[in-house]
Amino acid sequence: MNPLSEKDYLDLKRCFISRDLARRARLRRVDSEGGGRLVGRNGHEDYSGIVFSYYLPGETHPREHRLRRDHPDIEQSNGTLKEKAKYLSPPGGGNRFYFPPGVKPEWLRDTSIPAAFVEGEKKTLAMARVGLDDIPVFIPIGLAGVWGWRGRVGKGPDAKGRRTDYKGAIPDFNLIEWRGRTVYLIFDTNVHTNEKVRGARSALKRELERREAKVLIVDLPEIEGVNGPDDLLALKGPDFLLNLIRGAKIEEPGIILSVVRMADVAREEVEWFWHPYIPYRRITIVEGEEGIGKSFLTLALITANSLGRGLPGRGPFEPGTSLLLSAEDGLGDTVRPRLEDMGADLSRVFAVDQPLTLDEKGVLLFKTAIDEYRPSVVVIDPLFAYVGGKMDINSANQSRAISTWLGDIAEARRLTIIEVRHLGKSKGMGDARAAGLGSIDWRAAARSVLLAGWDRESDERGIVQTKNNLAEHGDAVGYSLAGGRFAWKASCSLTKEKILQQARSDEERHVQSEAETILRDLLADGPQPSKEVVKEMRAAGFNDYQIRAARERMGVKSGKEGFGRDGTWNWSLPKDADKGAEPPKMRYEKDFSHLKASGENKASYGNDLAKDAKNNISTHLSNDFASSDAPSEPEVYTYEI
Repeated sequence: MNPLSEKDYLDLKRCFISRDLARRARLRRVDSEGGGRLVGRNGHEDYSGIVFSYYLPGETHPREHRLRRDHPDIEQSNGTLKEKAKYLSPPGGGNRFYFPPGVKPEWLRDTSIPAAFVEGEKKTLAMARVGLDDIPVFIPIGLAGVWGWRGRVGKGPDAKGRRTDYKGAIPDFNLIEWRGRTVYLIFDTNVHTNEKVRGARSALKRELERREAKVLIVDLPEIEGVNGPDDLLALKGPDFLLNLIRGAKIEEPGIILSVVRMADVAREEVEWFWHPYIPYRRITIVEGEEGIGKSFLTLALITANSLGRGLPGRGPFEPGTSLLLSAEDGLGDTVRPRLEDMGADLSRVFAVDQPLTLDEKGVLLFKTAIDEYRPSVVVIDPLFAYVGGKMDINSANQSRAISTWLGDIAEARRLTIIEVRHLGKSKGMGDARAAGLGSIDWRAAARSVLLAGWDRESDERGIVQTKNNLAEHGDAVGYSLAGGRFAWKASCSLTKEKILQQARSDEERHVQSEAETILRDLLADGPQPSKEVVKEMRAAGFNDYQIRAARERMGVKSGKEGFGRDGTWNWSLPKDADKGAEPPKMRYEKDFSHLKASGENKASYGNDLAKDAKNNISTHLSNDFASSDAPSEPEVYTYEI
């Protein structure tokens, strides 16, 4: 490559680019042969022109080159002649942000400094003469065309399982901290007349707003001879442009409704971490009862992400980092040993090791960690351990707020968020849509829901997809935990119906056993007033149906002591209750801590983290239940959704 010619410097001066700035930007001239080699072309076209080299702030080695041809091809379109392929890049390079010389690396993290997007390298250099100084007015950022902020970001299966390019916001967005930063969009004047250009600008605005930037539109005036900000600077000077920038206003929500023409919306293919089970940019829920290996399952996903392999049905892929929020398993005694046994690359796995609540402050901390460690997979296990004790997980409004925060994070940062939750006591009465704890809005916000289960008779474990908004439902996938080690299985015969029936039966047996244990303890010292027994059983969390069932199975006797209003109905154990029976597990002392969450039973939570659904059963109360504390009408337990 050669230095620029005097004619080049003169042409650049007309675009408000000084000789000194051109030299600091390391602009070079190439002949046709050199230009062809640079961009990988060997045809008969003319590839002579000026080379713009792309440097990251603070670095001296270029990461990309782009050629501006002196004599581009000419094509006829709608009766007019237009330049074609005026700018060329090496094959496979992809889009990148163009930074002018003088931008300091620390400015990219300093959100008090505004940024300004313009089209092309020349306009970026012209803007640098206005915006950059010891105290910068703004950071100019150049786009290689109106859609230069998007590009290929990976490869993977499409909705039909075919391997394709994933397109989205380019990785260079992650170089800059956007939250709270003011950003000016200064597109060429054809944005007033070209719907496609206007659509590209609107899409960029939405992308930046998803990253929580304050976006302002700067419309250049339609003046003869003015196409972009470089022309305007050369014609009107810096003060004119700065006044336009100062006059730009943020569109306040509720004052201007953002509407976009669908013809201007760029079509996007769904990106998959694991097709068709776990998409990028979206929330996935993994749910199931306690003790079936949900944590093993999510650690297997993290392991596969760290290695770039190991997902059933997916070939090798680029390894990524993962961020784990684990409230139930110790990092040193459980999480690390399991990851090591699975062969994970621990250098790519990060974990939050302090309490965190996903309120407004906690979400900011969460975003900061994501921006620092840049995970492609985030696991929250279990979700409701991180929502805070004051939150009602059955509230649609409260659950929707957290889901919106998490969904926006996944979308803006191109990652997948996997939420783990337990099943409610009723298991949705067999309906997968209502089986999980909390409001149905948690499920509504997820694009994919995976139900994990275990058939204890056949010792078969697996996951079944019960929701998929982005592709056809995937087949059931099996796994095993032989000897405490996780392994994927080639086939799985589990269904959602079988899993929920098994889980519900297990839960019913557990509740029955608990009810009988407490009732036996209450009556162990002899007959007790039935109304006091019922009151204590209700306080323990049992409904009247469960109390009646326990009484009938145990053969509890009922008898009245005294006459009339002064009489008392008493309950007592049958005389042969202790024959062949196991000794009581505990003496009843109004202590029901064994009903709350623990390492053995994680299906229910203490401290109001969850309000499990109650059985949808209506039952008439007998005389034995009648008391001043009992309702006069049948008591109905409903499942709230």
